[in-house]
Amino acid sequence: MIENINIKNNITINYNFYCFKNKNNICSYIKYEFKKIAELFSQSYNFPKTNFDVIVDNFEKINKNKYSNLTSITVDPKFVPINENLKNEIKIYPNYKELQKKIYKNKENKNKDFIILFSNLKNKLIKKSMLNFIFNYIITKELYQGFNKYENFNDIITIIEYITNNYINNINNNENVINNDNELISKNIKINEKIKYKRIIAIGDIHGDYEKLVKILSHSKLIDENNNWIGIDTILIQMGDLLDRGSDSKKILNLLIKLKKQTKIKGGKIKLLLGNHELLNLQGSFDYTVVSDILDYGNVEDRMEEFAIKKKYGKLLRTEMKTIMVIDDILFTHAGLLENFAKMGINNINKIVKNILIESPYKFDRSQNYTIFNNEILLENGPLWTRYLSLNEEKEMCDELEMVLKLTKTSKMVVGHTVQEDGKIKTKCNNKLILIDIGLSKFYGGRFGYLEILRDKKEIWAIYK
Repeated sequence: MIENINIKNNITINYNFYCFKNKNNICSYIKYEFKKIAELFSQSYNFPKTNFDVIVDNFEKINKNKYSNLTSITVDPKFVPINENLKNEIKIYPNYKELQKKIYKNKENKNKDFIILFSNLKNKLIKKSMLNFIFNYIITKELYQGFNKYENFNDIITIIEYITNNYINNINNNENVINNDNELISKNIKINEKIKYKRIIAIGDIHGDYEKLVKILSHSKLIDENNNWIGIDTILIQMGDLLDRGSDSKKILNLLIKLKKQTKIKGGKIKLLLGNHELLNLQGSFDYTVVSDILDYGNVEDRMEEFAIKKKYGKLLRTEMKTIMVIDDILFTHAGLLENFAKMGINNINKIVKNILIESPYKFDRSQNYTIFNNEILLENGPLWTRYLSLNEEKEMCDELEMVLKLTKTSKMVVGHTVQEDGKIKTKCNNKLILIDIGLSKFYGGRFGYLEILRDKKEIWAIYK
C-alpha cells in the first residue's frame, strides 16, 4: 500500500504513506489519524517545507531487546533513530535493508527530512479505546521528533497543546451517543453488618476531567449544587488515575480534599485508590501530563514540590491513597491483583507502598535510576499496572481470579485501569470481576457511568442515567 499525501497551509507538508504486513487493518487507522494530526500541525505553526515518509512495519526485530513495547520510532534518512536514548540502544532500525529495497530501490533517500515508523502491533490485542492514546500522543510525539530540527522546544510544546485540545474536541464531536440503561450486576451479596453505610459508589479513572467528576458526584447524590458533601450514608471509592491526560488535576485534588474534610463533620466516607498515573507523577514522570495542567502549578519543578510529603497534594497522594482495599467481601484495586501478590497480604502491600511513597524524593533527575521504585509491587505485573485479568479470556484468567479471591477471603474484585471500549461496565467469571473504567474523561470520549452498591438491598448496579 503506497499513498502520496500533500497538506498545504501557507507552507507544504509532503509525506508518503507506506504499509507493510497490515495487521487488524491497523494501517487504515494510522493513515486517517496521521493525516488529521499532520493537518493540525500545519494549521498551528509555519514549518519550513518538509518532506518525509510514514511507514507501518513489523517491529518484531526490535522486540528482541528491552524496547518490547515500542510502537513508533522516528529515524533520519539513514534509518538512525533521532531520539538520543533510542540511538544508543538500537543504533539503526533493524529492518532498514528490506525497506530500502522495497521503497527506495536501494538508493539513498537524501531528499527525505526524516522517516516515521509505526508498529503494525502484530501479536498485540487491539482495543479501540487504546487507539485514541496511540493516535493522539504517539503520532504527535513522532511528528515532534521530526520537526524538532526546525524549531525550539517551547514552540513545539505550544503546538502539542493545541493538537491535544483539538483532538479531544474531535473525539467529542464524533463520538456516538451511548444511552445505556442501568443494569443489575449482582444481588444477594454478602454484607458486613458492622458497616453502617447504605451505599458504596465506585468511580473509575477520571484522568484530569473535573467536570465529569462533579457530574458523577452530583448524579449519585454525593454533592449539592455548591459542590458540598451530602453523602452522609455513602462510602465513595475512586479507583485511581485522577491525574494525567486531562488538565484539571489541581481542581480535582482540591475538591476531594475539601470533601474528605466535610465527611468528618457530616458523615460518609471517601476512600481513594492509588493508580499508576499517580505513581508516575510521584516518580517525576510527566509523559502523559498536558502542558496546561503543569502550568497550573507553575512549572515542572513547582508541580514536584506540590507533590512533596509536607504539601497538601503530596500528603493526599502519598499517605491517603491505598493500593488495595476491601469493603464487605469486595476487593477494590486500580488494575488487578494477581496470586503472587495476594500471598503477600493486603495490609502488607499497602504498608510497603505507603512507606515507599513517603520515603521517596519529590524531585527527580530522569536520567537516574531510583531503586526505591524497583519493588515488584510497583512494576508491570503489580496491582497498579497489570492487565492480565482485564484483557485475557476467561478460560485463561478465571482460575487465577478464584485463587486471589480465596487468598483474600473476598467474593468479588472491582478494577479500573483498562478502558472498556463500548462505554459499559463489564464483568467476567460469573460477575466476580467487575471492570468499571469506561472512559469517563474527555480524552477517552467522555462516557458517563459508575458502580453503585446498595448495601441495604444487597445489590450491585451499573448506573448510566
